[in-house]
Amino acid sequence: MKGKYLKENHYVLLFAALWFAFNLFFLESYPFVHTDEPWLSGLTRSIMESGSLSATEDFFDLYPRHPHAIKILYHLFQIPLIGLFGYGIFSVRLLSLLAGAVSLLLFYRLIRNIYPESPEALRFLILCILSVDIQFLYGTHMARQESLLLMMEIASLLILTEKDMPVLRRGILSGLIIGTAAAVHPNAFIIAWPAGLYLLLSIAESRLPGASGENSRTMKEGLIFLAGAVVPALVVVLISFCFNPHFISDYRAYGEPLGVLAPPDVKWLRLPGFYEKLFLRIGGTYHTPPIYLQMVLFPLVLCIDFYRNRHWINAAGFIGFNMAIAIIGKYSQPSIVFLLPFYYLAAAGSMELIYDLYTNRILLSPPSSPALLPEGEGSFELLAGSSPSGLFGNRLMRSWMKTIKKLMPIIIPAVLLLSATAYFSISDITSEKESFSSFIKEIEKSVPSDGILLGNLYGEYVTGLEGRFNDWRNLAYLKDAGLTLREYLNERSIEYVMLGDELDFIYRNRPVWNVLYGNIAHWYPQLLGLIEERGILVDEFKSPGYGVRIAPYRYQKDWKVRIYKVDQSGSISE
Repeated sequence: MKGKYLKENHYVLLFAALWFAFNLFFLESYPFVHTDEPWLSGLTRSIMESGSLSATEDFFDLYPRHPHAIKILYHLFQIPLIGLFGYGIFSVRLLSLLAGAVSLLLFYRLIRNIYPESPEALRFLILCILSVDIQFLYGTHMARQESLLLMMEIASLLILTEKDMPVLRRGILSGLIIGTAAAVHPNAFIIAWPAGLYLLLSIAESRLPGASGENSRTMKEGLIFLAGAVVPALVVVLISFCFNPHFISDYRAYGEPLGVLAPPDVKWLRLPGFYEKLFLRIGGTYHTPPIYLQMVLFPLVLCIDFYRNRHWINAAGFIGFNMAIAIIGKYSQPSIVFLLPFYYLAAAGSMELIYDLYTNRILLSPPSSPALLPEGEGSFELLAGSSPSGLFGNRLMRSWMKTIKKLMPIIIPAVLLLSATAYFSISDITSEKESFSSFIKEIEKSVPSDGILLGNLYGEYVTGLEGRFNDWRNLAYLKDAGLTLREYLNERSIEYVMLGDELDFIYRNRPVWNVLYGNIAHWYPQLLGLIEERGILVDEFKSPGYGVRIAPYRYQKDWKVRIYKVDQSGSISE
């Protein structure tokens, strides 16, 4: 079975490998590095250096952090890549790219499960479009958990749609994938809803009078799926309690400023604004890729696909995603990537309708079992040439022309969609002008790897490997710790301080951007005074892309970054 699958899908495996290799060339440059990435990789490094899975980030010594197991699997996956390729943005992003390549393979199989009679060429074209989708590239290039969760979402749906798999095995495996995702990120809750809602709707449909027994679902499968999801999630929670007996209260306190504890009606009222910001590309610190085309076409292809195929999976995906994200209340831009599988599945189903209309196989009514092509027609094996006479044989040439003629009505819209998607993606990728590696090298010119640096999280990749980095966020908690700014710098022997135009901008426009580093009015003026007293400017450089973390203001001016060396020959006097 395994050999047969590889033989039938060798071109898909080759495509995924080529996609992975090509994306390596701009893995570091797109998208711009968000501080979530050094934050997550910094925790991975702390786990590696301490040898404890309950470690917290060593660059947050005042900023409240509490250990838990909700992201433990993600860090365990990052560790071998850091060990192989060193500590840097390339190695920590590599996990997301690998998950993206696997997602492509799984998604191709998922299309075949949902639309088994669709032409092979259509499946492959849809796969190509997904592979260049800018939101997909965004998710698979960031050192965050979305790409891994997307892979697990597709894997769970793939198993749920396997017709030849025993029912109980199908339920337990798909549920286990969802439950295990809880050890990757709390957004496992989001990917659980589409799979669970699809299964629930399928069970309900199977119980209707006159329902076909071919794809029957039972309550037993639903309960097995639920058990498979709950058990590993409970294990994650129990491990979290072992790490921290106050896990629940601490996690609630962390989620409160993010809107997680807001009343349900408030959360739902914020949902339209989430989509409005995505469409208009209004972001805070996250990059918002241009997904106008996807947002306009998704409702259209969703309706067309449901009309033609009466398949619940895409409707369940759309409804489940929105219900889950509204229940959580944390409207994070990168999470929109979990809708992509349903958009492209619906696009595949819609293009089948175009084909049916073209060939007059239906009269504007949903068919019960459409036969798009005879077995083998439209396959890549046929197009590649399999007869002894080769590609130029008359018989094969006639078959080739016949196949192209049959597929033309779906090839044309698919190629147009591919071209438009690729255009938006290329435009967005090439708009990123400043290299993160060049930004880090500028800092490294004046800050040695064994220096002790105070700055924002980008500094994690300068001195973080030795645990000699402290983040600005700590300074908002000086009063809670009973420390003055002078005492903080003295006790940690901070030698270098990174400042710049970004902090000046935030200070002048407070409290709008207090979410980034807390209320900097409590410490920024004092820090400037200490720098004037004991600091020596060792470097100043322009950084239009990384000199500010607020996405709308990137490349709006030549933001300056300044590196000061603090005289620690004696403690900083009061």
